[in-house]
Amino acid sequence: MTKQIEVLKAEVELLSTHLGEAYVKIKTLNESNARLVEENSNFLKVNESHKKLNGELREELANVRKALTRIP
Repeated sequence: MTKQIEVLKAEVELLSTHLGEAYVKIKTLNESNARLVEENSNFLKVNESHKKLNGELREELANVRKALTRIP
């Protein structure tokens, strides 16, 4: 019976170690995920800003082309 208890204690210690390692890994992954979500959000903001600017530039370019065609 004592041998079985020792084996169970060893298994509990091993599982506890694995649980601690898994906790650290999950925490690291959650931090990485949060960073990636923020980076993605920033990328989307920049992308939207670039789209808006591109549209404005195209409109301005079209106006310049119209003005140039009116010059004799």
